[in-house]
Amino acid sequence: MLGGPQDEVVVPWQSEHFGYHYFDEELRKFIPLDMTETKFYTDDMFGLKTLDERGSIQRITVENVGHNGFQCDENVLKEHVVPVVKEVLKTTLTTPAKKKR
Repeated sequence: MLGGPQDEVVVPWQSEHFGYHYFDEELRKFIPLDMTETKFYTDDMFGLKTLDERGSIQRITVENVGHNGFQCDENVLKEHVVPVVKEVLKTTLTTPAKKKR
């Protein structure tokens, strides 16, 4: 998962990492929640916690990149996306497929 605080489209930006937010009445503002603090995670509603615990989730935070930069900035892609894709492909291509019954 790739995101950053300067994303001007995804609000809160933490939702790019499956985070969320709640409104604090006393402070009168939205407070971000980390992915691990959400009900989706704690109740493992769709396997997010399971994936995280087995190391299958990477949360990458990139500073000073706007929303379109995550798709269009060649440096962001080379530095943060390409290495992850290469690792996934290497693992996928070297792990034998399980036989179906």
